[in-house]
Amino acid sequence: MRELPFPDRSFDCVVACSVLYHVPDPERAIAEAARVLDAGGLFLATTGSDDERERDLAWESLFAEEISVQPPLSFSRENGRDLLLRYFRDVEQVDCDSVLVFPTRDRLVRYVQALPLARDAAGRVPELSEPTLVCASGPG
Repeated sequence: MRELPFPDRSFDCVVACSVLYHVPDPERAIAEAARVLDAGGLFLATTGSDDERERDLAWESLFAEEISVQPPLSFSRENGRDLLLRYFRDVEQVDCDSVLVFPTRDRLVRYVQALPLARDAAGRVPELSEPTLVCASGPG
């Protein structure tokens, strides 16, 4: 996303779905998105929240161990709007809190296996006596 191989004003829509907090310089990626967007184009970016208290509590309860505090995301619900306003005149922020419900241990194991930073914990997922809820983003 640092140097998109497209001419200026090539697209009427650019989507960055849960990616900007992964790139080393999200502001540069946003500038590139703005460069390749046509006048009046739409940039749609999704991200998580730095407020992970509810999710951390759910994970701590599930694994019976304390979760280490993570640094703030480079692009998040809390700072994303300000970063976008540097390149876009109109920014609409829509906050959507969500909860993941895992009806079975197998589904929760598959989810944990898909998380790069938690993949090693998949074998430690305990048996479930009832569906398990995990906050996916934002305050609970």
